[in-house]
Amino acid sequence: MRRRSVLWGAAALAGCASPEWRVGPGASIFHDELFGASDEAMAASEIFALSPAMRAWIDDDVSGAFRRRGPHYGLIEALREPSGLKMTYDATLTRNAAQAFEARAGNCLSLVIMTAVLARALGLRIDYQQVDNGGVWDRSASLVYSLGHVNLRIGKQIPVARWSDSDGDWITIDFLESEVADGVRSWSIGESRIVSMFMNNRAVESLVAGRSDAAYAWSRASIEADPRHVDAYNTLGVIYLRHGNKAAAEAAWRFALKLPVPQPLALGNLADLMESTGRTAEALGMRAELQRIQPVTPLKDYDDGLKALALGDAQRARRAFEREVKRGIHFHELHLNLARAYLMLGVLSRVQEHLELARKYSTTHEQQALYSAKLARLKQVQAQ
Repeated sequence: MRRRSVLWGAAALAGCASPEWRVGPGASIFHDELFGASDEAMAASEIFALSPAMRAWIDDDVSGAFRRRGPHYGLIEALREPSGLKMTYDATLTRNAAQAFEARAGNCLSLVIMTAVLARALGLRIDYQQVDNGGVWDRSASLVYSLGHVNLRIGKQIPVARWSDSDGDWITIDFLESEVADGVRSWSIGESRIVSMFMNNRAVESLVAGRSDAAYAWSRASIEADPRHVDAYNTLGVIYLRHGNKAAAEAAWRFALKLPVPQPLALGNLADLMESTGRTAEALGMRAELQRIQPVTPLKDYDDGLKALALGDAQRARRAFEREVKRGIHFHELHLNLARAYLMLGVLSRVQEHLELARKYSTTHEQQALYSAKLARLKQVQAQ
C-alpha cells in the first residue's frame, strides 16, 4: 500500500484538479529557507531504472518461461509461481524498482513499480490503477495514516497492424489480492501520479524518522512531479506543522482545499490548526463542513477503546474496537488490542483469531515475526 500522512486522521483519496491548477517552483506554498539541504530525493529515472540484476534475470533466469508462454504470460508466471521471484510484502520502506528486486520485497507501490519496469523492458504495455480499498488505516505515535492501494495491468505486445484493448489483452497484477474483489472501483492513473506517490511515501517515512529536511525535499518533489496530487499538499502541511511553521502549514492546506472535490483530511487538519490558534469560530465552521462530508471521525472508536483498555474496562474496549472492524477498518494494532481485550475477558479462541488477523495486516517482516511468536506462545498456553 502507499501511505498518506496526516496529523489528526489521514489524507483523502486524490481527486483531479481543475485545468487551472498549477504549482510552479516559485509558488508561495514552498519555503526552502525553512529547511536545510537534502540530497535524498531521487529523479523519476532512478525510481524506474532497470538494474543489471533485473536485466540478467530477464535474459537468463526466466527466458524459458518467456519462450514457452511469451513475455505477457511469462512475466505473470514468473511473478506468481513458487519457483519465480517469490516477492513478499514489506512496508518498512518504499523502495524503487531496483531496491524492490534486490530485496525481493516491497509495499504495493514498490512492487508495482518493479513490475512495470520489467514489463517495459519486455516491450509490454502497462496501465497503473488506483484501487478504492474502502479505507485502511495505520498509526505511528502522533501520526495517523490512510493507506491507499495501487495495482497495474499488463497488456500484450500488439502488432502495429492491429490494436485491441479487449479483456484478453490485459491481465491485472495485484500483490494484495485481499484488496481486490468483484465490483471494487479502480481507475487508471498516469506514471506522474505513481512518481508523486512514491515521493510522498518517502516524505512520510522521512518525517516519521525525524528527518525533516529530507521530508520537505521529498514532499516538494512529490508536488512538482504531479501538481494535481492532493495527498502531497496535505503531507507538506503536516511537515510544516511538525517543524513549527503553522502559517506555512495553513497555506498548504488551504491550497489543497481549492480543489472542486471534498478534502476531509486537509480540512480536519486545518480545523485543528484553527482551534489551536484561537480561531474558534472558523474551526467550528470547518468542523460542521467536515461532519457533513465525513460523518464518522477516523479511528475515534479505536482511541475510545484504548482509553477503556487503560481503565481496565475490557468489555467497553471490545465494543469500541469491533465498531471499527464493522466499518471495514483493519490494521495490525487494532486487532492486537482486540486480542488484548479478549484476553482480559478470558476468551482465548478470540485472542487467537485476532492475533492471526494482526499478523495478516502487519506491514513489516518484524511485525509478522512478533505476531507469530505471540501465537506460538498462546498455543503453548492453550496446550497446557
